[in-house]
Amino acid sequence: MTASTVAADLRAESIEPILVKGWAAASLYPERGLRPNGDIDLCVKPQLFKAAEVALAQPEASDCWVDLHKSFEELGDRTFEELFSRSRVIDLEGVGIRVLSAEDHLALLAIHLLKHGAWRPLWLCDIGAAIECLPADFDWDCCLGSNSKQAKWVVCAIGLANCLLGANIDHVSFESKAKPQPAWLVSNILNQWSRVFPSDHLPIMPPPLMVNNLRSPRALMNAIRQRWPDPVTATFNLRGRFDEFPRLPYQVGDFLLKAGRFLINPRGVN
Repeated sequence: MTASTVAADLRAESIEPILVKGWAAASLYPERGLRPNGDIDLCVKPQLFKAAEVALAQPEASDCWVDLHKSFEELGDRTFEELFSRSRVIDLEGVGIRVLSAEDHLALLAIHLLKHGAWRPLWLCDIGAAIECLPADFDWDCCLGSNSKQAKWVVCAIGLANCLLGANIDHVSFESKAKPQPAWLVSNILNQWSRVFPSDHLPIMPPPLMVNNLRSPRALMNAIRQRWPDPVTATFNLRGRFDEFPRLPYQVGDFLLKAGRFLINPRGVN
C-alpha cells in the first residue's frame, strides 16, 4: 500500500490527511528514484485522530507503516488550522494528495533534522532539495515562524545543507545565510555519518530501563554511555543555540534532566 492509497482510504472515512516528510520530500527531487520511501507520515485534525487510527487498523492497511500525527513539536508555533489553510494538493501516483506548504514543510524538515541529531544524511538531502526548488513567491517570514529560536534552527539547517552538500542558497533571503557553521556541529554530523552500522547511530528503540542496570557499576556505566546525548540532540532538547559555545554543558544538562525524571519514576523513563 502506498501513501496515495492510504490517503484515499482515509478520505473514504471523511478524513483529509496531510502527507509530510519522507513521501512528500520525494516530490522535491528531479526523479522519484533518488529518494527512497520509508514510513508514511500523515497529519490529521486532532479531533479526527482516533477515527484515523481506527481506519488505519483495518486489515487492508496492515501492509504499510503509517506514522500518524495530530501535531508536530517542530511546528509548535503553528496550529493545525494554519498548516491546513496553507497546504496544497499535488499529484502522487495519479492521485491528488495534500502536502504542507513549501514554507511549513521546509521548517519541519529543518527542525526535525536537528531534533534527531542530524544522524541521517538523507534528511539533509531533503532540505537541500527543498531549498533548490523554492517557488518564486516563497514567504520567508512564514517559513521562519513566530518563534525566534526555532527560526534560528531553520537558518542553521539551511546553512548545513549549503556547507555539507553544496546546496545553492543564493536565493535565500536572510542575512545570516552566509554565517559559518560551528566547527563542533559539522564535525559531529560527519562523525555520525561515518559510522557504518545502524547500531552505532542514535538508538531507534530505547535500551533496557536503567532500573535494571543498577545491580552492578559496570552495567550502570554502560547504561549511562548508551543514554549520553550527542551534542546536537542535547542542544535541541535544552532549546539552545547552535553556536560556538562548548556543548558539554548542554550534554550534562540534558543527561541530568533525564536522570532526574528517572529518580522520580524509575520504571517510567528510558
